[in-house]
Amino acid sequence: MILSERPFGVILRDLPGENRDLADALSATTRAGASRLQVPSLTWLSEALDPGELIRAGADAATAGVELTATLGVVNPRRPERSAALAELGEGSLLSGVGRVARAARLAGIDALHITVGALDDRTDTEVPFGEQLASAGRFLAEAVTVAAESGVRLVLKTHEEMSSHEAVALTDVAPGLLLGFSPVNLLVGLEDPVVAARRVLNVTHTLFVDDAALERTDRGFARHLVPVGTGVVDWKTILGLVTASCAITLDLHRAAFDVPFLDDGWLSYEPHASVPELLALSRVAVPSAPQTDASPRERFARGAAALGGRPVQDQTPGERGVLAVDTGEPES
Repeated sequence: MILSERPFGVILRDLPGENRDLADALSATTRAGASRLQVPSLTWLSEALDPGELIRAGADAATAGVELTATLGVVNPRRPERSAALAELGEGSLLSGVGRVARAARLAGIDALHITVGALDDRTDTEVPFGEQLASAGRFLAEAVTVAAESGVRLVLKTHEEMSSHEAVALTDVAPGLLLGFSPVNLLVGLEDPVVAARRVLNVTHTLFVDDAALERTDRGFARHLVPVGTGVVDWKTILGLVTASCAITLDLHRAAFDVPFLDDGWLSYEPHASVPELLALSRVAVPSAPQTDASPRERFARGAAALGGRPVQDQTPGERGVLAVDTGEPES
């Protein structure tokens, strides 16, 4: 089933094969029928952020007909350990790190950098409450968006598992110019109906991240199981019909299985956005037992690319290790 015939992108870590360098990755991207590649960092393109190497990377991508985009990383001043690598690039300053990477990005022809605020366990942090983390991140992003824009680069905040769509939209209000990377599969972890959330974020969405999941009913609530695109609970036909023509579409294969323990005492206190209508909507599509699927990551990639109008991925040659071969350093979700 083809859900979309619009141009789509892929993420480096999901590509079949080893993809040891940009040439391999560009080849794998075009073989899949994709026209955009998200790399894990600018330092993956050039460890020293060398201008010549970055310009050549951009030129090689353009020759291959592939648009490059990149992950900037975690930006959370209240959890500095999560942003240490970026701060190091700025000689100890997180904001200077953003500026340096943004300048490097433009040399490689990249005009969007993807960020997150943290990880799921940040939401239940008792030492640094998540509300404080969000407030701090908002103040920082208001400056960071301006710094990145000086180089012609936009910052795109992903709706990661720790982030509700309500909170993400609120951050775009605090930091004008900040855009969102909408990942419906992630919002299931916070009891959000993907279609309702899509309508909530529509006006500030830069990238739509495509994956799918099934919800299993458990004694504690739900469990999220990852399944091939088009076989889970995300109503992709409706969501793809909502997003604007300028919205980038990227296949993004998640890795982690999460519990959604809304029946546990106190859990809902950490998810103040959760609503009865959305919980009921998810309950209607949840299944009583874990889905019986043996889809490998490679098969999920092939089926996801096909659903987005891509080409069948050829069998790997001997010695290739498969979709998960590259340790890119990107956070799994």
